[in-house]
Amino acid sequence: MIYKYRITLKQQLMLLWQPIVVYISVIIIWIYFLNYPFCNDALYVMCGFLFFFDTVPALILHIQYLIKNRRTLLFIDEANRTITYENPKKKAENIQFSDINCLEYYVSNVRNTGIYSFCRYRYCKIILKNGEEFVITCLMVNDIKNTLELLLHLKSEEKLKIMCFI
Repeated sequence: MIYKYRITLKQQLMLLWQPIVVYISVIIIWIYFLNYPFCNDALYVMCGFLFFFDTVPALILHIQYLIKNRRTLLFIDEANRTITYENPKKKAENIQFSDINCLEYYVSNVRNTGIYSFCRYRYCKIILKNGEEFVITCLMVNDIKNTLELLLHLKSEEKLKIMCFI
């Protein structure tokens, strides 16, 4: 079976829903449960704090991942044990599973606690024996670590970062 991966709107929304829900929740709690008026300096300070320390890093990561894998297609053919990586910058490359040296999985050491939006951004580097590298981001593949390990029959090396900039 051949598996096809690319950036989709659904995958992007799965990553971007959290900051939206957090802002809506803060405003609902602020107005409904605390009975504070909507126009209040403390609300603006709280939302500004959330925006600069949570949303901005997530948006930077999202844009960086979008640029890295824009118009990239990844085909994994399990039967023939090949990967086809198509990118506008590179011609389509057919890679045998045996040509893969290692699979590096970059994840935030903040972990996915549900508090920080940027901690759900992660990526994998497929490093070939000839030194060439391919980056696959979470905008292309949901549950990137388990999916690639299962399909490529490789164990990934986990690399921790505070924020997973490429």
